[in-house]
Amino acid sequence: MAFGNATIGDLKKYAGGGGGGTTDYSHLENKPSINGVELLAGSTIGKLSSDIKVGLSSLDNVNITNAVNGQTLLLDSLSGTWKNGTLSSVTVTTLYTASDTTQAATIELSESYANYDFIILQGFYSDSNNRYAQSAVFSKLMLDDILNNGGYFGISNNVGYLGYTLTDNDTLSKYGSSGSGFYISKIIGIKF
Repeated sequence: MAFGNATIGDLKKYAGGGGGGTTDYSHLENKPSINGVELLAGSTIGKLSSDIKVGLSSLDNVNITNAVNGQTLLLDSLSGTWKNGTLSSVTVTTLYTASDTTQAATIELSESYANYDFIILQGFYSDSNNRYAQSAVFSKLMLDDILNNGGYFGISNNVGYLGYTLTDNDTLSKYGSSGSGFYISKIIGIKF
C-alpha cells in the first residue's frame, strides 16, 4: 500500500517503525540549544546555567561572571553596555527637596541627573479644598533629549501642568505652568 510516493516500508524506515531510533543522546541530530550553545548530555541545572551563561556571553557587551541566585543583567544606559548586577545594586538618591510650597523658578539638583538612569519628580496639586499627589518618571535618555534639543518635562493632571526645562545637567528652569496649584516637592535619582 502506498501513501503518495511513500510505501509502508518507507514509513517504517524513516519513522523508526519500532526498530529504529536511538537511546544515545550523543547520536541525536539537531540537539537542543540555548542561544546557539548546544545542551550536552547529562546537563544538570548548574550545568544548564553554565551553558546559558556561555550563550549570553556570546552577545555583544554581555559578560556574566559567577552567576548567583537573584543576579540580574542590566543595561548601563550611560555606557551603553551590559553589566552584572543584583537588585541590591540599585541606588536611590534624593537630588532635591523643596523647602516651601512655591513654584521655584530654578531648581538646583544636588548632583547631575546624568549620573542616574531615571529621575522621579514628586509633587502635588493643591486647590482650595484638597492636595493631590503627583509624580512622573523620566529616563536619562529623555532628559538628554530635552537638554540637547529643547522641550520641557514636569507634572500634570486634567487641571493643568507645571513644567521645567534643563539649562544644564543639574539646573532646572521653570518653563511654565497653567495654574498656581502645582508644586515640585522632591526629585529622586535612580541608578541601576
